[in-house]
Amino acid sequence: MSDSRRFREAAERAAAYVAERTGLAFAPHREAELLRGLRQLDEQLDGAADPERLVQRLESDPESWERLLDQITVGETYFFREPQHFEFVRREVLPAMVAERGPGPSLRVWSAGCASGEELYSLAIVLHQHGFLSKAYLLGTDLSRVALSRAREGHYRSWSLRGTDPSALAPCFVSEAGGVRVSDELRRSVRFEKLNLAEPVYPSPTNGTVALDLIFCRNVFIYLNAETIRQVAARFSRALRPGGYLILGPSDPLLTESGFDVLTTPAGIVYRKPLSDLAVDLGGRIPEPKAASALERNGSTPRAAPVVSWHQLPDDFAAAESLPEPSEPTSADEIRELESRDGAVPAERACSRALERAPLSVELHYLQGILLLELGDTEGAVSAMRRALYLDADLAIAHFTLGALLSKAGDRRGAERAFRNAERCARKTPSQEPLPLSDGLLAGGIARAAERELTLMADAARSRP
Repeated sequence: MSDSRRFREAAERAAAYVAERTGLAFAPHREAELLRGLRQLDEQLDGAADPERLVQRLESDPESWERLLDQITVGETYFFREPQHFEFVRREVLPAMVAERGPGPSLRVWSAGCASGEELYSLAIVLHQHGFLSKAYLLGTDLSRVALSRAREGHYRSWSLRGTDPSALAPCFVSEAGGVRVSDELRRSVRFEKLNLAEPVYPSPTNGTVALDLIFCRNVFIYLNAETIRQVAARFSRALRPGGYLILGPSDPLLTESGFDVLTTPAGIVYRKPLSDLAVDLGGRIPEPKAASALERNGSTPRAAPVVSWHQLPDDFAAAESLPEPSEPTSADEIRELESRDGAVPAERACSRALERAPLSVELHYLQGILLLELGDTEGAVSAMRRALYLDADLAIAHFTLGALLSKAGDRRGAERAFRNAERCARKTPSQEPLPLSDGLLAGGIARAAERELTLMADAARSRP
């Protein structure tokens, strides 16, 4: 059999393996791209020209797998590509956020499939021009290490700025040989991380993919198979807060039966997570980032677990618990299933009722914190995490989540303390073992994530004038 035929057969096996792990679909017109990637990978390794062994290495050697992803996922992009999308952010998204939460709201933005970073930096420029950058959280994720490395460097050729007005963007860049570099202020305002959209690792506070206001995921779905698109769209919906926006590329397939409101705009089709359920639950008012205080000012009390004096619980407390109705979710797993089916509002209600029956459940307190965070109630989520940690001081995932919440709320000292506790508690577990209540996240990964957060906070503190 010729080498060409052997490589083509290997490409078919590799395509199936890539699709299984990433959801990427290699239609006939993309087979040449995968074949080229396999040949380049073979040259980078030992050049043995043994396609069968090459595919086996993909399945067993993480480094070979990462190199193939670098070959087949790095795409061409540039600043303010599809400018109508950024105009939609200026004219619709930002005014909507101000109307709901008052001037200067803290915005959370995710560029999913960010490639080499131009898209996320473009969003940062828009927020900077309108005075929102200082309180914004901007995350970019991609599969490719090479693309993420370029994004973190922030160095681009002039060609990446084609179609823009250089004079208007001058404050955001520093001229360098061969191109420009994004200003330090913009680079400090964003973070880039590796994330596989096909893996169920989001939404999660551990990677910053919860309670988002805006997700850009443009020209990604065109490369995914239909089932992966369905799953990713469902997770995007959970990652967005009620009223949050999802913007796809003009060539991406339409989302059907996704639960989003579909908006026809001058920028094309835009998706918005419905406000209706949350508005009904809160008397027509959408919570501000510190929703508990906002609701108290309006004469009502936010929904949360009851405050319990733990040392005063009677000895026969368990026997006094009332039996639930057969259809009422009582366990964390049942409440999560309810949340995935009907959304965070009914799930949080069910979680609150479950806590009335089982106020010593660490898992329910932690779950309530996640649900309140998804609903935009940062203060309530902090309280729930602290209740979980009162019951289990070694719960690393709760320490990490508390750190993320306190960082968002501007409590730097509290966030640093929580991240240190998260790292300390995570290192009590072998690095390759999953942590309790973490949806399978490994102890070593959480420890490194906490360490990274502490480093970022220290760098930010040093950069302040």
